[in-house]
Amino acid sequence: MIVRSILPELHRCLTKKTKSDEEHKLAQPTKYAEDEEVLRVPIALAMVKLLQNLPKGTLEHSLPSLLIKVCEFLRSRSKDIRNITRDTLVKIVDSLGPSFFHYVLKELRGALTKGYQLHVLSFTVHSLLKSMTAILRPGDLDNCVQSLTEVFSKELFGQVAEEKEVEGIVGKLFEARSSKSYDSYEILAKFISKSSLTSLIIPLKEVLDSTHSHKISKKVQEVLRRVTLGLIENKELKEETLLIFIHGLANEALPLITPDQKDKSNTSKPPPDPRLHPPSTFLLTSAPPRGGIKPSGNQKTNMHILVDFGLQLLYMLLKRSRVVASNTQNLQMLDPFIEILSNCLSSKHVKIVTTSLRCLSWMLKFPLPSLKDHITKITNQLFVLLKNYATAGGAQGENFELVVSCFKTITVLVRDVKFHSVDTNQLQILLGYVEEDMHDFNRQATAFGLLKAILSRKLLVPEIHEIIGKVAQLSITADAPNVRLQSRQVVLQFMLDYPLGKQLKKHLEFYVTNLQFELESGRESALEMLATIFSSFPQNILTEHAGFFFVPMAASLVNDESAQCRKLTALAIKSLLSKLHSDQRDELLNITMLWFQDEKVSHRRLAAQLCGLFTEVESAKFERHMPTVLPLILQQIEPGRYQGNEPQSLKELDHLLFNSLTALGKLLKEINIIRNPRWTEDMNAMWVSIQSHLLHPHTWVRLATARLFGLLFAAWTPEEIAQSEGVRKPKAKPGKVEEYVQQDTRQKLRELSIAFCTQLQSSYVDQELADQVVKNLVFLAQVIKLLNPPLKEKHRTVVDNSDEKPTDLKWLIRKMCREAKFEAAQNQKSSLKVCYDKWQQLVSHRRLAAQLCGLFTEVESAKFERHMPSVLPLILQQIEPGRYQGNKPQSLKELDHLLFNSLTALGKLLKEINIIRNPRWTEDMNAMWVSIQSHLLHPHTWVRLAAARLFGLLFAAWTPEEIVQSEGVRKPKAKPGKVEEYVQQDTRQKLRELSIAFCTQLQSSYVDQELADQVVKNLVFLAQVIKLLNPPLKEKHRTVVDNSDEKPTDLKWLIRKMCREAKFEAAQNQKSSLKRSSVLRWLAAVAVNLGRSDLPDYIEQMLPPIYAASVDSSLQADPALKSLALEILELMKNTVGVDVFTRAYSTLHKTTSERKEARKRQKAQEAVSNPEVAAKRKIKKHVAKKEAKKRKIQEFRPSKQVKKKKLQDMAVME
Repeated sequence: MIVRSILPELHRCLTKKTKSDEEHKLAQPTKYAEDEEVLRVPIALAMVKLLQNLPKGTLEHSLPSLLIKVCEFLRSRSKDIRNITRDTLVKIVDSLGPSFFHYVLKELRGALTKGYQLHVLSFTVHSLLKSMTAILRPGDLDNCVQSLTEVFSKELFGQVAEEKEVEGIVGKLFEARSSKSYDSYEILAKFISKSSLTSLIIPLKEVLDSTHSHKISKKVQEVLRRVTLGLIENKELKEETLLIFIHGLANEALPLITPDQKDKSNTSKPPPDPRLHPPSTFLLTSAPPRGGIKPSGNQKTNMHILVDFGLQLLYMLLKRSRVVASNTQNLQMLDPFIEILSNCLSSKHVKIVTTSLRCLSWMLKFPLPSLKDHITKITNQLFVLLKNYATAGGAQGENFELVVSCFKTITVLVRDVKFHSVDTNQLQILLGYVEEDMHDFNRQATAFGLLKAILSRKLLVPEIHEIIGKVAQLSITADAPNVRLQSRQVVLQFMLDYPLGKQLKKHLEFYVTNLQFELESGRESALEMLATIFSSFPQNILTEHAGFFFVPMAASLVNDESAQCRKLTALAIKSLLSKLHSDQRDELLNITMLWFQDEKVSHRRLAAQLCGLFTEVESAKFERHMPTVLPLILQQIEPGRYQGNEPQSLKELDHLLFNSLTALGKLLKEINIIRNPRWTEDMNAMWVSIQSHLLHPHTWVRLATARLFGLLFAAWTPEEIAQSEGVRKPKAKPGKVEEYVQQDTRQKLRELSIAFCTQLQSSYVDQELADQVVKNLVFLAQVIKLLNPPLKEKHRTVVDNSDEKPTDLKWLIRKMCREAKFEAAQNQKSSLKVCYDKWQQLVSHRRLAAQLCGLFTEVESAKFERHMPSVLPLILQQIEPGRYQGNKPQSLKELDHLLFNSLTALGKLLKEINIIRNPRWTEDMNAMWVSIQSHLLHPHTWVRLAAARLFGLLFAAWTPEEIVQSEGVRKPKAKPGKVEEYVQQDTRQKLRELSIAFCTQLQSSYVDQELADQVVKNLVFLAQVIKLLNPPLKEKHRTVVDNSDEKPTDLKWLIRKMCREAKFEAAQNQKSSLKRSSVLRWLAAVAVNLGRSDLPDYIEQMLPPIYAASVDSSLQADPALKSLALEILELMKNTVGVDVFTRAYSTLHKTTSERKEARKRQKAQEAVSNPEVAAKRKIKKHVAKKEAKKRKIQEFRPSKQVKKKKLQDMAVME
């Protein structure tokens, strides 16, 4: 029954002729598809699905006629029919599988044979290939390679390619706007098998043989490039297969492009036979044709393109590591390519030479036997290329790539080919190029790479010393950090690998001398080089030159103005000291001790810094120097040295004191001497001196002393100090010295507490000092609490005004609280500007509170309801409209952020806590919704979005039926004490106001996708309520014009407003489709809600924007918008039925066509009746085209700025 009845009926339905089939293309009234034609195309897919489930043989019997008709649909001039047919064909091929693709291709080529159909053919074939990419396997396309290449060649090299440049054809046929054959070639190469590889290339070779057009040659090159990418991705083609293919391709084409091959056509004629009579001298030769004799074509004109294709494929195999040196078979197959590549180096085609060099830069690293036979020839040819192309001004365009590749290949040759060395002359030439390229930023990388390769082979010529000297100079003077780094690497490699002897000191002196270079970058580079030398050089050399390095770097540690350079100097000195033996370090320390005893303050300051570096390097081993070092440092921190000095020397003395304290801190950290009985007397004297410096005027000194006391407190526990104070009643034993904290402990605690509190009082105190002071005071508070437990009542009235009073914890707490109170009272500004700043800060505080409130809500969720009585009123205060009116422009940004954060926090509250319809909060909710409604049209987009989201939450809490029901039953007077909710108060007026507000939000030029989505959701809900409140009006009401607030707010009014927004965007801003897509999605939702019964009453008002988007064929049309419009049309058709929809659609189509024709006639008549207006319109159009052309030129040539038209040029002059 299926075969005899159903399938023939479906086939008749599919092949039935329509009215448009019998009309001439110029006589057809419209270019748009009839509804019947669009609907019957997908029947083919259903038939294929049905045939696949029938017995074997049915599909093969019925498929050809079915495919013929589907392919004939692609002839249609209607874009919609072609798109639907193409999509159907893609689904058919996906269902049938790749094995049926050649049948489809055959029918496509038979149906689409001429004119615009050829554009449709290539476009459709690409769509089919692209859709099958996921299911194709290598070899599936072998049976249709020839057909595919013919289709591609017609589009790329035939008349079809010329038609793509005709603006009239491109504008009318979107398939002709781009060429898809390049992508199709790549897909075909990706899934081709070994046996069809030659069939893919032969058509391209024939095109190259037959053409002399540079344009076509360029196209073939691009095709071969895409084929290369496809072949590399082909999983079936092994490396051996590709190498054989490349070798055959190069061997066949290479003899035609090498200069050694002599052309047989140009061979000279043999000399005349002397035995014959000479030709008559009276015969005149024929006149030459006008324009001269045309040169005959040569087979080798374009053969270099094929050679380049093969070499590019070889290069990609090497680059992607598909051919590796560890595979013996790969090496055997790569070996014959050495001779081919060496021959290619003599080619006259730059691209072939460049690709050959790239291949050689990889293959020279492989152990290939042929390299030994051809390495000399390759080397000589490389130098010939340098001579021809690396001259000044010669490396431009393609030549630049050749020169760079040549240098890279020579670098690999010099560095990796161990069995061959360049001779002295060649090396001198290379050094000359290196010297030249070092100063060219485009070729610096290759120059340094080549120089490193030369140094790695330890090649030596007299010129290399001069080159290294210039590189060393460049390592200091170069502007770019990477150039300085590479220069230092080269010089270091030279010093490490070459036997320099006495010349080594010359290079070391260079960097030591440049520690005084005028630019900071140069000094930093010299220091980094010295640090690298210290970490890389042998220890004996560093020991020999230790003093030579130490003294200049020590001077830089004090004299350099740059903090970064001083830091690098300290690191370099530490690196040097760590590499020396202890004996050598002792000698340098003795020099430092001499500086400690010098009269100059700068020398003693330097000695203090160096002493700290020695301590960091030797760590605990430095204790052996303590008898010498500690007394000298203690001398520097004696308080008497810093009293009564002249103002000019105060800065130097402050630095000396700070550096001495810093060195002392490093000593105490590394060496455990704070509680060592051997050093008790020295420690006591030191802590007395340090305590005297706690209130030094310089903040750095205060910080250093506070840190030292932190080390002291870390060596003791509060209990140990309190215990020692408690047991120290009897007289101390003779000869035993008490430690610093055990001598008059209570008095010291008081003095230190006062000193640290005073440090905190300073107006220059920073975070670091404040943190250290707090740590010290915490320790002191613990000790004071243990020594002075809570006092009795009789002691609590004593006022702290003398030193004899008890030092208890409450006293310390009062002092600290006094500091906080003093800062709060004194550190206030009193000008009007500061008052405004403080008020602005309060706004930021409220904004912060709103954000935190939202976070609390997210954490506690419904449990946060217990805070609502206190939180909600505060948030409602922040969103009152009166707070945001009449403010200064400076405060608008802060206020906008406050309002947005408050609305966001409110949204989180409403989501987590069910209070929207809670009777307890009705009054607050009503006030809140009034405020939120006033912010719907706030200038800031974020505020509009937040307000729209809040109304979304309100609408989610109600159903349209509940609102309508409450509106219907609210006729009697409301009960006393009962407050109506927001949506129940004057519902109709609110619906109108909210609809207008949301439509206005959609009008904004700053509307984004998020806001548009929320507006659509809200308007869908409002449309449902309006439709229930105002059912379709009778005929007598439909003539009423909406020009007053008393008019009914029905659904047609809202639909007109939304359609007006879509129409306005289409006219004013065609490049954007956000508003139109939002309106279309709203119309779709309204259509679904209306259903089959009510949608026919509104379909005429809803169709215009959808129809306009679905038939838009301009260049700026959005494909996504068009697809959405087609989906909505299909939705409406299914909802109301084909008859109703077709009637409405055809009416709209007819009205639109008549209106368009009327405008055309009016413009044509205007050219006669009112020529001035027509002329102005034409001038305006030409000016717009001219400006558009200038903009395009400016985009493609950004360096050339198009001059703007001056105001004087645009003025109308008398």
